[in-house]
Amino acid sequence: MDLDDQSTPSFLIDHDDENSTPPLIRNTHESSTTQKQGDSTNDNNSAGTIDHEFDYSSSDDHSNVETDDEGSLDLDNGTATRSETEGPDAESTMRVTYNAQSSANLLLNWKKRMEPLAIHLHALKHIEKVRNNFNCIKIHEKKTRGGGVSVVEKIVEGGERIRIPKKEEIEEEISRANQEKLLQANNTPLREEPLLSLLGEQGDFDRWEQILKGAIKLPSTGIEEGTRLWYEVMTSEYPDEIEIEWTAEEYFDGWKKMKESTGCLPGWTFAHMKSIKADSKAGEVISLLSLIPLQIGYVPEEWKVGIDSMIPKKTHNLLPSKLRLILLLDCRFNHNNKYIGKKLMEFGERNNLLAKEQYGSRKGKSAIQHDLNKRLVLDNIRLNKTPAIYCANDAKSCYDRIIFMVAYLTMRRFGIPAAAAKCTITGLIELKHYIRTVHGDSTTYYGGDKWVKDGGLLPHGNGQGNGDGPGLWAGISSPLMIILRSLGYGILFRSSISDELMQLAAFGFVDDMDYIQTALWHENEQDVFEKTQKGMVLWESLLRTTGGAIETSETKTDWVRIFFDWDKGKWKLKKKDENLKMRVRNSTGEEVVIKQLEPTDARETLGVMQSADGDETAQVTKLTSKIDKWTDNIWNSSITRTQVRIAIGVCFLRNKIGNRWVSNNKVGLHSKFFIVDDVCTYVGSQNLYKFDLAEWGVAIDSEKKTFEIKSQLWDPMWNASYLDGSD
Repeated sequence: MDLDDQSTPSFLIDHDDENSTPPLIRNTHESSTTQKQGDSTNDNNSAGTIDHEFDYSSSDDHSNVETDDEGSLDLDNGTATRSETEGPDAESTMRVTYNAQSSANLLLNWKKRMEPLAIHLHALKHIEKVRNNFNCIKIHEKKTRGGGVSVVEKIVEGGERIRIPKKEEIEEEISRANQEKLLQANNTPLREEPLLSLLGEQGDFDRWEQILKGAIKLPSTGIEEGTRLWYEVMTSEYPDEIEIEWTAEEYFDGWKKMKESTGCLPGWTFAHMKSIKADSKAGEVISLLSLIPLQIGYVPEEWKVGIDSMIPKKTHNLLPSKLRLILLLDCRFNHNNKYIGKKLMEFGERNNLLAKEQYGSRKGKSAIQHDLNKRLVLDNIRLNKTPAIYCANDAKSCYDRIIFMVAYLTMRRFGIPAAAAKCTITGLIELKHYIRTVHGDSTTYYGGDKWVKDGGLLPHGNGQGNGDGPGLWAGISSPLMIILRSLGYGILFRSSISDELMQLAAFGFVDDMDYIQTALWHENEQDVFEKTQKGMVLWESLLRTTGGAIETSETKTDWVRIFFDWDKGKWKLKKKDENLKMRVRNSTGEEVVIKQLEPTDARETLGVMQSADGDETAQVTKLTSKIDKWTDNIWNSSITRTQVRIAIGVCFLRNKIGNRWVSNNKVGLHSKFFIVDDVCTYVGSQNLYKFDLAEWGVAIDSEKKTFEIKSQLWDPMWNASYLDGSD
């Protein structure tokens, strides 16, 4: 350090604590610091001290420093003297001399202030280490997704497929296919006459408000049953709307759990937003600029730009129509939409507007729970020998087929103010779509003002990647399932213990809908079949009204009859009957026959293989094949031992005194014990492999009891056994 330098070392300046010692250091101004000619600092420097001069003329912070009559003070065994210095501005200065002990005390104080920062930096390093480990594991497990599109295929005359590698031609083919996706619901009731003109589907927000008030009546004839039933629900009374308001702190709290790497439009990114302090002026301004559009229904121009990021679903099929379209929006617009989706779901839960059949995107509900529900219903059907039909179907491109009028009316019924709903919808209607491939982003766009210039209909579709998509679809699909249930379609059971009546129209999870029709006490097998057919026709009509359609391919939609026959003293499931044909309309409006399965045929539903006869062979095969595949991938990789332990997630059973009891016997547990999603528990002797011993167990389907078991048995056992860094 240059001892002649009159500036104050930064680590000695207290920027935070107004009462820290010494106060003389805070109001220093290098420009006003003077040193009298002829003063010498050699004596002080030789004693291991540092001389500095400080502006003392207007130091309000010095009011808590007491001096004697002659202007001297003692500070941590140091000295200070005050003298007048004559100069052009007649400023007063004070010379303060600190000895080595004073500097050490100040340095210690600085270290204490820096300790929280050091802890934070250490935590960040740990997070990055963990993230790196899991990224390596994912790579070695071969779970990483492929990159973008570098080439597309095109079908030419004669049915031949050719590959297109040039950037401009790729963008042209993708643009054409994506526009078709955003217009594929043009053959649905609300986008055809007479309802197209009557209801103002093309962005007429004033007319949509009139619909909510019941001021527009449907024609008495020529309207499908599903459309009429849906319209009755939309024009019925609904709860008052919520208020859209937030503080800067609340707004930026919503960014905390966002990932910095989340894809968005170039410019403002999730990382930028996460780095802004809520209590700063910039944070306050940005928070207000994001809130205003929702309060007045305005959409900033920079929010009206999006990128269609194309991802191949399957490497062997590169037709543009078969690519997955992920819509990248401005991160602020998308965050607002996510906020709308969150408020929509909260309002729906609070006012009981969400169907109990729909488990998708809802807190406390999961796909595996719905799998368990379906399994228990099938078990109940077989136990009581109740005639039933199980019909599984998927909605085709559910997010891309959402009609904007349906989206607006749903948001309004779920408490979203008109201005906020208008902002969300207008931003999508006027969106300019650019194309992204591995070659970069296109320089031309489709959509936006071109929809109107080309003289066609405005687009539909909420877009995959839009933050309000999951909540919005739950709100759209819930009334459809409630209508089915209210008309008596679906499952009807009475509990033998509580005598409680249980009724479900279907099992819904986002776009998956498994419709199970059971017989009432007076109905026979033919009645069940006819009722199932009517239920499927009504479901398709309801779905089509919102812009949706059923994906009728053999891998997406099928049905199985669960009928029983008494044969040689045993109940047996009847095989499929080729004479029975279940029909439903496909996405083009054409009526088609859907595939019928045997009761022994297993199909994958929400990731689990299930069959009507309850056989688990297919699921065991699937699990063991996954284990074998994982083992092969890890075995042939360069993964470290630590990462292997992390990937497996297991540890040896231990207690506080090691892995042995006081008797020196090893700690062991042979029972099969597992917990599923913290809601149900199994304890018993059931093994995955087959052997000739008796297997007994008990399944506890109680979230309360599972919590007790977890807190009293599992958590203490895991805490005593798992060693971070070793297991």
